[in-house]
Amino acid sequence: MAVLFASITTVVAQSNAGEVPFNVNTSKLNRYLNLNSYQEGRVEALNESFIQMQRINGGEEQKMKQILSENLSGMKKTLSKAQFDKYVTLLMMTNKNNNIIDEASLTAIVKQVDGK
Repeated sequence: MAVLFASITTVVAQSNAGEVPFNVNTSKLNRYLNLNSYQEGRVEALNESFIQMQRINGGEEQKMKQILSENLSGMKKTLSKAQFDKYVTLLMMTNKNNNIIDEASLTAIVKQVDGK
């Protein structure tokens, strides 16, 4: 468990603190999720879009929920179940550490996207 949390901490890279709440370094994300070549390109595009949408829409909670939902939907289509679960864990940890949106709201978004 400690290794998992250390890996998550390494993956999350706030390059410009406060600029965007969820800012994950794509190359580290690729290694963390062990992506294949098709997934690498798709995840890079999704991640760049995710970061850009956060910059455009600021920190307003309702917009952030929509951005998260769209990102998670794209990731769910691209990643295997195990990879998606790791990605969700990464987002949950980032959210918990940075108090971006209410934890129950993020859980609800994940459940809606994941179909649980």
